[in-house]
Amino acid sequence: MGVLDINNLKAQVQSILKSANTLTATKDLSSGLSTRVQRVLKVHPLRIPIEAISIPYVTMFVSNKDIEELSIGGGGNNRTGTKRLGEVTLNIVGAVMNPIVTDIEDDLASDEIEDLMENIEENLRANMNFNNAIDYHIPMKVSYFEEAYEEESVFRAGILEIACKTYY
Repeated sequence: MGVLDINNLKAQVQSILKSANTLTATKDLSSGLSTRVQRVLKVHPLRIPIEAISIPYVTMFVSNKDIEELSIGGGGNNRTGTKRLGEVTLNIVGAVMNPIVTDIEDDLASDEIEDLMENIEENLRANMNFNNAIDYHIPMKVSYFEEAYEEESVFRAGILEIACKTYY
């Protein structure tokens, strides 16, 4: 392979997560949520409008690709034959919304985003090479964010950063 096919990587992750969004999956993507995941996308989350009917959702974006040259080859200025290690940082975003906050001692949206992000990680961990799109991946961290939306609604998001590595 001459390059790392980033679009195929995202398509394979999308396929894995869509397949997991069912009650018959080994680990249901929507387990622990009051509403099933409505969409699994591969578009940047800033392009997705905040609409209660579309939430919860999962999407993804790539933040960077690091390249490490592992060999010297090809001769002269032609380096097409050199071996490289590509590392793409794939960010898997989960989003939930609690439309009505009624209990100040319980935070349903926080509980649900934590469940969703754990479900995502567990499903992806079961497929080490994302249907042969990469050689292997390493989950690095999950970050959580929140935003007040309208008067009593709370929008929560989580971002799972995954290092996707392949030799080419």
